[in-house]
Amino acid sequence: MDEVRRRVDALSDAQRALWVGGPMIPEGYVAPPVDGINSAALRTALTRLGSPYSWGATGPSEFDCSGLMVWSYAQEGKTLPRSSQAQAVSGSPVAPADMQPGDLVIYYPGATHVGMYAGDGMVLHAPTYGVPVKLERVDAMPISGIRRY
Repeated sequence: MDEVRRRVDALSDAQRALWVGGPMIPEGYVAPPVDGINSAALRTALTRLGSPYSWGATGPSEFDCSGLMVWSYAQEGKTLPRSSQAQAVSGSPVAPADMQPGDLVIYYPGATHVGMYAGDGMVLHAPTYGVPVKLERVDAMPISGIRRY
């Protein structure tokens, strides 16, 4: 972790812009209506767009990927497991075609990353050190599963 921090902190402004990637909110994105706990958790998570990434953080101002999921659902009265690996085996499995806003999208072999489906083909997540909480295409990373809580 210290090596990653050191390298990211040493980036030039141009390099940092590449590291962060596109905008936090893609043009044209409109949050889906709130129609239950999952979509309410999404709306809560969307209030954290731009918050910094911090390993092991569960909010309310800094987050790691699974910490953002835990915090967002906790604001709606629901307890989620703390790690992305535990989140990947809890809740109910969901087929990609049945994904709904608020579902957790598990990424990579070993379930090493998690985001929240935000509708319109987007996922909200806390990507990594030096990259704030943002929205990006749900298929920007290899999906290993989807869970509903």
